[in-house]
Amino acid sequence: MHHELVGVIDHGPERQVIVYDAMEHVPHNPNMVIDGVQRTLKYLELQNNGVLPDILFLQFDNCLRENKNAYVCSYLANLIERGVFKCIYMSFLPVGHTHDICDQVNSRLSVACKHQDILLRDTLCDLMAGAYDPTPTVVKMDAIADWKLLVNPEAEPHFAGSRSLIHEHSGILNPLLFKFGKNRAGRAGFQTKLTVDDENWSTFFYPFRNHPSGVDLGNIPGNDAYEIGEERMAQVEDHVRASEWRASMTEEVMVSLMDDIKLIGNPPMEFNWLDGGKFAKENKEEYPQLLEEHENDLQIEEEEKALLRPTHIFTSHYQKNKYEQQYLRVGLFVAVDVTDRHQSESDVQRFFTGQVTSVDNATQSCQVRWWNSTTGEFGAYKKYSGPGEQSATVAYIDILVVFRSFTAQRNQLRSKERKAIETQLSLPKDQRLPIIPPN
Repeated sequence: MHHELVGVIDHGPERQVIVYDAMEHVPHNPNMVIDGVQRTLKYLELQNNGVLPDILFLQFDNCLRENKNAYVCSYLANLIERGVFKCIYMSFLPVGHTHDICDQVNSRLSVACKHQDILLRDTLCDLMAGAYDPTPTVVKMDAIADWKLLVNPEAEPHFAGSRSLIHEHSGILNPLLFKFGKNRAGRAGFQTKLTVDDENWSTFFYPFRNHPSGVDLGNIPGNDAYEIGEERMAQVEDHVRASEWRASMTEEVMVSLMDDIKLIGNPPMEFNWLDGGKFAKENKEEYPQLLEEHENDLQIEEEEKALLRPTHIFTSHYQKNKYEQQYLRVGLFVAVDVTDRHQSESDVQRFFTGQVTSVDNATQSCQVRWWNSTTGEFGAYKKYSGPGEQSATVAYIDILVVFRSFTAQRNQLRSKERKAIETQLSLPKDQRLPIIPPN
């Protein structure tokens, strides 16, 4: 039978090693990593009389499938949102011949199991417990919470479903350093650095579509488990029965093996995070003073000056590919933030569209001939012919999105442009993607 192991090292006052052992019905995916982090934090909390530190440092293997992805980022952002930590630093080593600190533990586990006849799961756990110093705590992981289904209920690969709580994280491969915290408005997000040599953190990226996020731990689905096929189950049973004649295959061993076979064939589907996934810091009745001190300095302040670059992470592949660098030139169309141009409270239009007729790099502005919506903010557009200005001078900083044209049918904005405009409008001006004027 196949086993997956997750190794965790706690670098607290007393260095501890925890190894989670999962059989083949437990998928090796972000849920496994999230569940391991959750269990570890709860274990450490219980050891420390309900107290966790305000800052958490995490180092993961640089693997997109399990560790470096939208699901893990949303889980850590949720810990920030709930006030479990003030700040979380997550780091990865460069791709290549670099070793995570857990690799030594993994190596010792491999050596301990080599050339051994391991008949029972308990025997495997005992071997791992004796393979390293300090002695690892070995935990059987037979059920893991389905965080993925909680934040992406429709299981859309690009989080495009109407019930998805999180954005796609495009461009997440490149940064090696992540800092999770809250902006001045109290919204949980993270900043990035490509390498430790970068002087400044990037602007914020917000994993959740809404603020507050809408995550309710009480709604977490049950165990995320593979359905083992009949062919694989028959293969495992045949291997066991083919070995019954051996002297080592005692009745006790056979009973234990058959119990394991039943477990992977019909795993428990209940959700089993201790205390429903909540931490002591969230219980204001028991920890009022701790919570008050914790919340006084909860926000991670952004730098007053404009940062050197926007976030490295984008909400879609399209946004990453098309709007990392927005080149401006005469003839292109632009969506312009017009919130500063409102004439009255009833004038709630957030942006206008228009075509660039000239540019002036000296004043960082361009001349735009307006187009006008006839059916609402994202309706069909035509050249502006109403009262008031038909063209205007627009500062580069007010330009949200640069695009080539409208759709051929009814002069509508493409859905990708709409998504990019909405994303840009949700950001402060100094955090939007920069405009690159013509030479």
